[in-house]
Amino acid sequence: MLRRFRLTDDDGLSALFLSRKLPTPELIVRHLRKCAVLLPPSITPEFVAESILATFREATPTPTEPLEISCWDIDQFRPFKDVVTRDVTLPLIVPERVIKERLNALLGECESAGDWGGEDNDIFATCSVNGRELPIAMMLKGPSVPRPMRIKDTGANSDQVLRVTEAPAAVFVVQHVHKITEAVRRQLRMNVEALRSRGVEAYCAFIDGVQTYKLLSVLPGL
Repeated sequence: MLRRFRLTDDDGLSALFLSRKLPTPELIVRHLRKCAVLLPPSITPEFVAESILATFREATPTPTEPLEISCWDIDQFRPFKDVVTRDVTLPLIVPERVIKERLNALLGECESAGDWGGEDNDIFATCSVNGRELPIAMMLKGPSVPRPMRIKDTGANSDQVLRVTEAPAAVFVVQHVHKITEAVRRQLRMNVEALRSRGVEAYCAFIDGVQTYKLLSVLPGL
C-alpha cells in the first residue's frame, strides 16, 4: 500500500497504527502534511488516508473466522496432540514455574512475566497458528488452584482474564492444571469478541489439565 503512493516507513506512518484503534483520516492527513510527504500530483492526502484505512479494514477478521481456536492449532503445540493420556489425575501437581518454563521453551522464549495477582499475562511471545506468525499472550494457573478454574480464581481482583486481553497480542490463551469452567471460557470469548468489534484480529484458546499434561509429557517424572 505504501509503495503504491511512493511512501516508505521512513515517513513514520507506521507509528500511527501502533494503537489498537485505527487513526482517523484527519490524523493521517495532518501527518502527511506535517512531514511534507511528496505525493504524485494527481493524489491528495485525503485519498491516501482513506485508501490506507480501507486496506486495514479489509484485513480485519470476518465474522466467519472462528473466535476460538484449539490449542493444537498452534504449530509449536501440535506435535503433542496425540500423546496418550491414560491414568491422568487432575489437578496436575506441577509447579507453575515448570509449566511456564516448558511453554516458553516451546515458543522459543527465554523470559516471562513475573507471577503476581495483578499481572497482565504470564507469557507474551510469538507463536505460529496454522503457519501464520502471531503474537500470543497466555495466562497460566498451576496447582495453587487445585480445582476447576472459576472467575474468582483469576487473580487477586478476579480480572486476570480481562487483563490478559489488554496485551498487544492476537492469540489469547488461558491455561490451567485442572478443568476450566464455562464461566471463564465465556469471559475470554466475550473479551476477544469485543476486540474484534473494534477491528482487531483476535482469537482465544484454552489449555486444560489434560492438554497441559500432553505439553509437559517429555518432562521426567510426569
